[in-house]
Amino acid sequence: MTTSLLEQLVEYRGIESNYNDAWGRPTTIDPSTKSKLLSAMGYQVNEPDLLLKQVQDNSTKTWLSVLNPVQDLSLSLANVAKGKRSLGQNLRFASSRRSGLQLSVPME
Repeated sequence: MTTSLLEQLVEYRGIESNYNDAWGRPTTIDPSTKSKLLSAMGYQVNEPDLLLKQVQDNSTKTWLSVLNPVQDLSLSLANVAKGKRSLGQNLRFASSRRSGLQLSVPME
C-alpha cells in the first residue's frame, strides 16, 4: 500500500516519473529519489501511518478551504485589425489570487 500511496503522492505533487535526458534518451526516476523529494517536501515517507494521515489531512484541508474571491472583467474588442479583418468578440477575464488571470472567448 505504501508504494502505491507514494506513487499517487508523487503524481499529485507534480513530480515527473519519466523524462528525456540531455541526449534525448528516455529516463525513469528511481523510487528512492522520489522518496527523497517527498521527504524534502515534509512528508513522512518512512512512516506509512503518518504518511497516510498527512495525505488525508492535506486532502481535507484543500477541499474544505474557502475559495478566493473572483473578479470578472468583461472587455469588448472591436475593430482589432489583422490585415483587413476585424474582430468583434467579447473577451471575459477572471482573476483570483490563487489562479491568476484567465481569459475566455465566448463562442457564438
